[in-house]
Amino acid sequence: MVAGKHLDERSSFIRVLFKNDRFCVSGCNKLNGSNYDNIRQIIFQINPNELPSPGILISKSLFKPYLPAALKELAISTGHTGLYGQSINDFHFYIPIEDRDAYTAVIDDLYLGIKTGFVSTGRLSKLWHIWSQAIEETALVEPRKYLEGGDQSLNFFIASDKLQFIRPSIVVEDLDADLKQMKYNSIPATYLGQPLIVIEESDLLQALASHIHSLVWQTIQSKQSFHLAVSGGKTPGKLFKLLSQMQLPWQYIHLWLVDERCVSLADEDSNFNLLHSELIKHVDIPYLNIHPMPVDNLGQICNEADQSDQAYEDSLNYFSKFKLNYVLLGIGTDGHTASLMPNSDSLKEKHKFVTFTKTQNLKSKRMTMTYNLINNAQHISVLVTGSHKNNIVMELLESKNHLKYPILGIKPIKGNMTFYIDFHAWLPKIVDIYS
Repeated sequence: MVAGKHLDERSSFIRVLFKNDRFCVSGCNKLNGSNYDNIRQIIFQINPNELPSPGILISKSLFKPYLPAALKELAISTGHTGLYGQSINDFHFYIPIEDRDAYTAVIDDLYLGIKTGFVSTGRLSKLWHIWSQAIEETALVEPRKYLEGGDQSLNFFIASDKLQFIRPSIVVEDLDADLKQMKYNSIPATYLGQPLIVIEESDLLQALASHIHSLVWQTIQSKQSFHLAVSGGKTPGKLFKLLSQMQLPWQYIHLWLVDERCVSLADEDSNFNLLHSELIKHVDIPYLNIHPMPVDNLGQICNEADQSDQAYEDSLNYFSKFKLNYVLLGIGTDGHTASLMPNSDSLKEKHKFVTFTKTQNLKSKRMTMTYNLINNAQHISVLVTGSHKNNIVMELLESKNHLKYPILGIKPIKGNMTFYIDFHAWLPKIVDIYS
């Protein structure tokens, strides 16, 4: 059974191959050599693909069929030199003399009460049971992976009483099974005392987007606004794109930034620029619901004399009363989160909700939310992806020093917190070997 969207033949057909010791399933166009000269087959081509019409292909090495009155032979001319492992000249090609439109034929049969073109429930049930044994016996067998681009890895031959692939699989099945077992056995239910989710990155982002989606709709049912604060970065950018494709009541959602670099909002390093390009410009959100950090004030970048950090605090107080519904954080390789950097003064801030921060490791100053605001949120999610994050993920388990590792200072007061970590960040060496 051959299936998949990326196979090299985009067509619909039923193919009957008569007993041979080798079979070409994919990448067949260039295999018209000595190994495939004696292929004997019949193909019922439903979707014409490269052929001029639907029809029946019969290998000339098989037999010269007796034609019913409704069929005629047609010379084949395609852009390919080969079809199904044979030269186009090695086939007889038969097409209907009258090619009736399918819908017209069905309506005629319905009107005249002709049932031969319809499948009865009994016949359908019997046809389904043909596959029952194959499905049961292959339930624990991993499907052979197909690599697009004329790949020949699906081709097989008969050896004794079983089928074998001509090209051996790249993956060693036992080791692959060990990897899967290791992945799931090595994942605890919690991380740093908080719920932990570890899955592939694409599934991780989908789970996170679905979580936000669910909470948004729950919140607005009570006629409240939903305040979402996000960090920047490549992986959050993928999440923003997912959110832009969801049906969300954007008129009730307020977007805030957890932190921002002291650069123009149009700069490629700006977190707001990323948020705008991947989410804001794709959704119908009111202008007043968008809250970029005011790092650029009439061309003055992070001028502390302007008290723009206080201005952002005032906006947060006015719209949310310092109670964010959802905060999305990440973890840097040094353990920082938001722009709360290791050993920075911002970690000791007791009163402010937004502040400027700068350390020797930063190229520029940044504006960031502080522990006071983040820990007051209802929901906090920490997204960690990539094998380069594994060292810090493991180091955090051995420390309680939030001055050295600022992420350890994230402790919700009344809300909840969940870590979303992909396999590469959790088990990088193992995953990299087998991926």
